[in-house]
Amino acid sequence: MREKSEKSEKRAMSDEILPKRMGRPIRKSGEPATNDKILDAAILLFSERGYEGTSMKQIAQAVGLTESAIYRHFKGKEDLLAEIIAMTERAVTQPISETGKDADGDSVFRRLFETPVEIFGADPRALRMCRIFFTECPHNDRMRAYLKYAMEEMADIEVRRILEARIKEGAIIPCDAKTIAHLINVIRYQWCYQVAILDRGEAYDVTKNKRDLEPVIEYFERLYTRG
Repeated sequence: MREKSEKSEKRAMSDEILPKRMGRPIRKSGEPATNDKILDAAILLFSERGYEGTSMKQIAQAVGLTESAIYRHFKGKEDLLAEIIAMTERAVTQPISETGKDADGDSVFRRLFETPVEIFGADPRALRMCRIFFTECPHNDRMRAYLKYAMEEMADIEVRRILEARIKEGAIIPCDAKTIAHLINVIRYQWCYQVAILDRGEAYDVTKNKRDLEPVIEYFERLYTRG
């Protein structure tokens, strides 16, 4: 009995002295999930250091996890890059507003050019993802193929559809919607490259970028908008 009592006392003392084992930390309401934190860190580091210049260890350190913990969520950098590509695909396939003019009376041309400006301003991650595509597509077949498809096929089809609907509504004059759609997307592609790559050392400024695109918007409005 005395031996059992001594063991109980030692166990009680041990419980007081040694820290209790903790389970997985409870995520606070509104706090990003671990997968999202890892992806955010990967996007930031890939956009700043490049895919090849970033290690899983650096990503783990940025999130505050061990490298082994990162591998419980993603198999490796290839898995992270694949998810970034999938996120981009989901984002760019979101349809543009179907209305010819918004609440402020903006033309369809203004919405086509200013929507990417506003997206990059509202979500810095979108700008970083754009930078990753431009810098990595020469080395990554899947990224290059997707960028080519998105810019040369999907974007032209979507913008052409919007323009043809505006022609039918009478919001813009009859024109070669296919050619105009391609021209608009060439300009938008060049603008994305400008802000993502050429201006990467500058702070992103929504107002400045809208101002820079104003002559282009006015040009299309002057040529094709009724009234």
